[in-house]
Amino acid sequence: MRQNIIDYGIGLILVVWLAGCAINDPVAVSKKRQITDGIANKRWKALRVEEAGVLVYQEGKTDNLFPGYRNYELQFTGSRIKLTEFTKETFEGDWSISQQGSRVYLVLQNLTPIPTETQGELEYEVYQFDDSQMTLVATKTNRKTGNTINTYTLVPQ
Repeated sequence: MRQNIIDYGIGLILVVWLAGCAINDPVAVSKKRQITDGIANKRWKALRVEEAGVLVYQEGKTDNLFPGYRNYELQFTGSRIKLTEFTKETFEGDWSISQQGSRVYLVLQNLTPIPTETQGELEYEVYQFDDSQMTLVATKTNRKTGNTINTYTLVPQ
């Protein structure tokens, strides 16, 4: 009887430990860490921008629909972020990387001044990332661009 209780206890501990391993999938953790380490203390500028799937800016083109995106920049310094919009407006705050399942998100929070209709927070899904380029897809519409979901392909400066 006593041995059965010990065996049950060991089995329960093993199940709990294995469940914890599944939550902290090493591939997912390393992807989050790769993105965090890859963007930290760098400035990223717009290479390509799409508004609702329509290409509106491509670096180097002379016939861009919105050439102001040449101003678009994310500057990461420690845990701080400075966002420069295509309008040249700047917003400063904090940044973090979060994860929900296999999806990874860049979250800009406590932004000042507060961007219109955002409550001081912007969120982007990190659709693609490597050290030379990343693609961010906004998770909410942007009022300044006609309530479109925008996709930003950025490169380090």
